[in-house]
Amino acid sequence: MTDGSIKATLATLRRVGVFDPAGMTCLIAATTTWGSSIAMPFAASAGRFPTRTAIVDDHGSLTYAQLEWRTTRVAGALRAWGLDRGDTIGLLCRNHRGFVEANIGAAKAGLRVVYLNTGLPPTQIAEVVHREGARLVIADRSFTADLEPHLGATDDGGQIPLLEAAPEDDANWSFPSLSKWRPLITLPRPGGAVDPVVLTSGTSGAPKGTTRTTGASAASTVFGVLDAIPFRRGDTMVLAAPLFHAW
Repeated sequence: MTDGSIKATLATLRRVGVFDPAGMTCLIAATTTWGSSIAMPFAASAGRFPTRTAIVDDHGSLTYAQLEWRTTRVAGALRAWGLDRGDTIGLLCRNHRGFVEANIGAAKAGLRVVYLNTGLPPTQIAEVVHREGARLVIADRSFTADLEPHLGATDDGGQIPLLEAAPEDDANWSFPSLSKWRPLITLPRPGGAVDPVVLTSGTSGAPKGTTRTTGASAASTVFGVLDAIPFRRGDTMVLAAPLFHAW
């Protein structure tokens, strides 16, 4: 690297807060617990800025500490469901906290997530779910009634379960109720990132799945984004693009 590129790299790292000693301590602790998975940066933020707002959606706001508390319980619930590290789940949600909580919880449980396009017809969604070997589908309530008849049975003859992601309903045994009431259990370390699957556009038939690398090998890509776009730690961002496109 030239002197100029080194200075530019250091300036980018400084801008996003990498050289904050307290932040580095939290980052190391989070990496030790959750590896390089998507759970790691959220856990590090919870350690460094527990009361800072992490998410604002139609249902209010969550701090980083609340998000950390809830997603660990979601992970425990997914493990208690009988899912093991490396198992696959489908995620069919619009942009809200449930999408984020499902991703972090799945990462903590060591699960592979398939991001399902909310614009696909139920028959194609079911085809993707079966092809990718998903053992569970977390879906918004608006999709479950139409999707359930098409999911059919698993290879062992059981029904692929649907778990509702209904942020507005904490009373029933829905996805958000897990994050509130599920007892905290000790989770084994994920043992590294389990990369999610993003669907292609699918010009004919059901779309195909492609792996989106999120672990240490993706660091150069992440740095390229940070270098090109002037993000700063503490900024507020509006995400208008569908989260299932991996934003």
